[in-house]
Amino acid sequence: MFNLLWPTRCLICLQTVAATHPIEHLCSGCLNILPWNTPACARCAQPLPSTQPYCAHCLKNPMPQQRTYIVFHYTPPISDWIHAAKFGASFIHCRLLSQLLSHTLARRSTPWPQCILPIPLHPRRLRQRGYNQAIEIARPLCHRFDIPMDIRSLLRHRYNQPQSKLALKERKNNVRDSFQLQQPLAVSHIALLDDVSTSGNTLEAASRALLMQGPLELEYWCIAKPF
Repeated sequence: MFNLLWPTRCLICLQTVAATHPIEHLCSGCLNILPWNTPACARCAQPLPSTQPYCAHCLKNPMPQQRTYIVFHYTPPISDWIHAAKFGASFIHCRLLSQLLSHTLARRSTPWPQCILPIPLHPRRLRQRGYNQAIEIARPLCHRFDIPMDIRSLLRHRYNQPQSKLALKERKNNVRDSFQLQQPLAVSHIALLDDVSTSGNTLEAASRALLMQGPLELEYWCIAKPF
């Protein structure tokens, strides 16, 4: 009855979206024209000209992660939705971005990670913002794929400048040694989740802290990147 009286509208074209559609707030036509990052390297998600599995860089210099899922190029409307989720407390957009990531992950054929670890915010920034958008994006994924979320093992103990306000060459130093493992990991296969990967330095810094414990199978899950 609720859906009949107040049908969901597509955020792009404002057409009515069927209640059974897997992606809320997006019709099938607009879903297909989003800036999908395909084909891409399975290890770093760098766009590729063909369906080959790995880029030349990963063949020569493997990254710390075994797999990377970066779903979109960071262009409108994806960039607008991420901004709304990150700075506008728009939980509708957090859920939408989660569903889009889920749409891609559902097609995987490799073993699933044992937990999802959203990139943590520094406690001070978390108090300022009131929420962590990476956690809000992770919640529906945990529910759909029955994977637990870990928000305790990794601590962001350095209060850094926002990465978005820095030049690319400054970002690596900004997040260097920012993360600390607070407790031993109970699993050996983890998916690190973030909303945007610009330089990749935040995910790499988090990986280094996790790998201090020993060998670990890592995946990166991310909504978008400005390639």
